Amino acid sequence: MKWVLPIGGTVFLVALSLILAYKLGNSPAQQASLAAPGDAEANGPAVPVDPATQPHLVCRETIYDFGKGSVGIQGAHDFMIHNDGPGKLKLKEGTHSCSCTIGKISHDVVEPGRDATVTVTWKPKPSASGPFRQTVSVLTNDAKHKELTLEVKGTVEPFLVVKPESLDFGQVPDDTPTLKTVRVWSTVAKDLKLTDKDITLSDPAHFSVSIAPLTPAQLAEEDAKAGKGVELTVTLQPGMPLGIFSEQMTLQVHAQRPDNSEQSEPETVAVDLLGRAVGPINIDPPRLDLHAIKADQKVERMVQISVRDQRETKFTAHSDPDFLKVTVRPVETAEKDLSVKLYTMTVRIDPGTAVKASLNGGIDLITDHPKVRKIHIPVTGLVTQ
Repeated sequence: MKWVLPIGGTVFLVALSLILAYKLGNSPAQQASLAAPGDAEANGPAVPVDPATQPHLVCRETIYDFGKGSVGIQGAHDFMIHNDGPGKLKLKEGTHSCSCTIGKISHDVVEPGRDATVTVTWKPKPSASGPFRQTVSVLTNDAKHKELTLEVKGTVEPFLVVKPESLDFGQVPDDTPTLKTVRVWSTVAKDLKLTDKDITLSDPAHFSVSIAPLTPAQLAEEDAKAGKGVELTVTLQPGMPLGIFSEQMTLQVHAQRPDNSEQSEPETVAVDLLGRAVGPINIDPPRLDLHAIKADQKVERMVQISVRDQRETKFTAHSDPDFLKVTVRPVETAEKDLSVKLYTMTVRIDPGTAVKASLNGGIDLITDHPKVRKIHIPVTGLVTQ
């Protein structure tokens, strides 16, 4: 069954809706203005905006590069916003990409032809280092620029700079002193001090250190004219056991941060001391990497030892861990004109003796050679099932 509404009934319903709208205090036009944007689009085309009442945002600079900065130093930059339209421009703080970045708006409402500034302040976190890029957004009532993104960028230099971060002595003779230098400086510290008692060496028998303040010319070389720093001269003394060495120098640097009124705790800096000592006895390879090995299998590796001047030499091996079994035997050869005496060192792991874990040990060869008392050979690997 279909219901048929008479024409008179239709007119009655339309009139009733108009009366109710009036009684409720909203005309049909007012009700349309309260509808959501999506509802307006669904019910028909939006009412065009009058250009004569609209603002026009102009911001000629949206990216600023702070350049190089240091931890503890705050940077700020003013971005200029101009209202080039006939209507009032409204500004509101939006989001920011990091809590270390803050945007402050000078005027919430910008009259036609007037300016406002957005001050973006950035302070690097204590752990910050390297390049950075942060943003701040500003919300506006400009239909063409509803959100403006302002960006600051730059590079944060660490509070303390260590150059180089490790000292590689390379291949050095065991009977000659070898010198290397490392510089420590800060461009923002109020003061920087380092004394002999602030230096700890893992092998003080074979390394020594002297300290001197960096001169203005040296600071200029490091692009740190306004900074303070020291230069350490590290000397590798004669007598280092032959083979690869890996030692460490630890510094307790007294440097006061600019945002601290009282002297802060010392900054700890570790510098690796690396190299290989060579002499009358040569080891090939100088480091033994067993890679991944199985605990239930036999493992055997060979190392060649050469002694100059064909000198007969006795070797006694001490291994760590002790499941590394080491034997050294001379190499028999028919050649008479060899300038070196050759030996073969065999490193063996018997099945079931290795502990399942990372292997980071070594072999010390004690000799009766008058110029070489000990040779150290690092041994690494991974023992698995």
